[in-house]
Amino acid sequence: MIAWRWLFCALLVVVEPCDASVVGERTWRRRLFESEDDFDDDESDVVSTNPPDESELQPGRVLSDENVYINFDGTGNFRTHCEESHVNNDDPLVYPGQTGAAHEHVFFGFPTTDAFTSIGTLENSTNVTTCEGKALNQAAYWVPSLFTADGTRLENKETLFYYKSGYHIPADTIEVPPQGLVMIAGNDLSEPQDVVSAKYRCTSWEAPEPQFDEGDPMDHVPYLPECQPGDMLEFRVVFPQCWDGLNLTSGDQRSHMAYPIPAEAPNIGTGWCPDSHPVAIPEISYKFEFEISSSMGSSDTWYLSSDLDPSQPRGSSLHADWMNGWDPDIMDLIVKNCINTGYDCSVGLLGDGTRLEEVHGADLCSDDSSWGHKGKSSKDCDWVAKKPHKYCKKDDGDNWLALDACQETCGTCGCEDAGEDKWLYKGRSGRGCDYVSKKPSKYCDYEDNDGTTAAEAW
Repeated sequence: MIAWRWLFCALLVVVEPCDASVVGERTWRRRLFESEDDFDDDESDVVSTNPPDESELQPGRVLSDENVYINFDGTGNFRTHCEESHVNNDDPLVYPGQTGAAHEHVFFGFPTTDAFTSIGTLENSTNVTTCEGKALNQAAYWVPSLFTADGTRLENKETLFYYKSGYHIPADTIEVPPQGLVMIAGNDLSEPQDVVSAKYRCTSWEAPEPQFDEGDPMDHVPYLPECQPGDMLEFRVVFPQCWDGLNLTSGDQRSHMAYPIPAEAPNIGTGWCPDSHPVAIPEISYKFEFEISSSMGSSDTWYLSSDLDPSQPRGSSLHADWMNGWDPDIMDLIVKNCINTGYDCSVGLLGDGTRLEEVHGADLCSDDSSWGHKGKSSKDCDWVAKKPHKYCKKDDGDNWLALDACQETCGTCGCEDAGEDKWLYKGRSGRGCDYVSKKPSKYCDYEDNDGTTAAEAW
């Protein structure tokens, strides 16, 4: 677990200056105090937890001995890790029931979000998602795709999604978001917008004082800035956290929500929700970070799939969508154990000695809808399913095998990187992954001498 987090910070991918990991937890807290006397080195900022019995835990929730810390600035924070699930041109909030009507989006969490996805879809699903917790977080998250100047889509890796009290609302007033809530943050049209909801910055910038937190500077711009090779581009979308208390949605997916009357830095927790939207819920945000290389070009030449007006600055259409699909008991733990208490729950921690089970790519099994034998859309993974023993060896004309693209159909989830020295059926020479690929629908369940199936090892 610790090794993963060290790698996470080393890669500099979607971090909140490493405050989401054990690495540096103590360092950034120390900066909040003027003298060593204000900080107790006897670990007095570690929260004492009393975890439930393991038998009481839902699938996807496990015991954890990782520390939860007191946030001395009064904010309460929870983060969760989600991976990309798929890409398509659907938007179930803006264009419900209209397949392909939207610009391209990248989806996270619920694994099959499309034009027909509804709150009922999420609430009734038991599928493993691309977020921590297996089936406990069925929330659907999506953003427009980001491209370099040559049209290469930038993949979002190790993305974190935040549920916090924020800097404006007192942490102990935050309520659990209602089941069925949906909302959009940011402007999906290519026109200027403020930096309250959608914003960018180069991590080399030095923000002027005062700040709420030097690890979360307030020097963003509402368009893609010019970050040079060797620098990092950070961008985030922040959702409104004040709910009208009545409506789970609205005609524009925005009007039932509002941003709080802001606190004035550095005075945390001195803002409030407007009378029209009196219910404070967690501040939900998505944060992405990309290292700039010379081959990618300057970030001000990049563009979003929603940047449809060339007269406007690139990136000015940044926005995001969210549909609440959380298990209500888990969300209750997040709010009451991490946010209301003013605790800093690191990635996936639930503040009570348990955590959400980490994302495991091998558990995420799906077919890629873009694959077609010899490029023919009529010969997709559904076609492969008719004769998997034969068609799983077919390719798309560019050596992309159905074995890799139609993993659910072919039974080859997580089977891309096999080697003959890694797994052998009953230890027999010549009975490795090439052997399994001949009949994956049958052979992926075969075991080696240690009882490991081909699908687990592949």
